[in-house]
Amino acid sequence: RPEDRARLFQAFAQLSAPEGHRPEGTGLGLYLSQRLAALMGAHIRCESEPGRGSTFAVVIPARPAQ
Repeated sequence: RPEDRARLFQAFAQLSAPEGHRPEGTGLGLYLSQRLAALMGAHIRCESEPGRGSTFAVVIPARPAQ
């Protein structure tokens, strides 16, 4: 859901888990990953399909040749 994606990269955010599962972790992993990617001039791309899972990728821009 779009409203969930906005929260994904917030510190300590945890989205609801499937029925019968508890969310794990502290909710800092994606937040810290996004911060580190930003320091490199990169960003994190997220693709998600309900019931199938999510894929995250760090997209690092190419540097111009010197």
